[in-house]
Amino acid sequence: MIFLVHLKSWIFDIDGNYMVGGGGGSIIFFYNGITWTILGLQGMPCAISGSCVITGAGIYNLESKIFTGLNFPESSYTWLEDIDGDNIVGYYFHEDGIRHGFLYDGTAWITLDYPGASLTMITGIDGYNIVGTYHDASGNKHGFIATIPEPATIILFIFGGLVFQNKRTEKIWHR
Repeated sequence: MIFLVHLKSWIFDIDGNYMVGGGGGSIIFFYNGITWTILGLQGMPCAISGSCVITGAGIYNLESKIFTGLNFPESSYTWLEDIDGDNIVGYYFHEDGIRHGFLYDGTAWITLDYPGASLTMITGIDGYNIVGTYHDASGNKHGFIATIPEPATIILFIFGGLVFQNKRTEKIWHR
């Protein structure tokens, strides 16, 4: 199967036959295997999982057509990177100015920081595997992969040098 996409457009993620992308002016579009649809959202699409599209600033439910902005508690800026099922990963800036990685499962925000890192970003999730990058104290960049035990909101353990901190919030969307 060949997909034709406008030259000034990009496909950012795929889930089965569903694709999400963006084009000129950061317009977000969705492909359901048959037709292309402009979602009417501004911003950059990052990922898709089932009926949920992640933008840097929130989650858009394709069935209900509702956009919900998401912000890590007490952060000055939150960026969502990827979604798998109900789990969302990304990074946020705390009021201390440091960039921290996170996992959000719809009810709990969990900080994921590499020990001693000056910056941590979680950039991908697949099942219970997460990937990301961190900067060491000298500013050198490193990548990592870690496994989150099931279920992520009940039992968290230290694996691969990640430190997990849990902050509870109310679930704000349903898949």
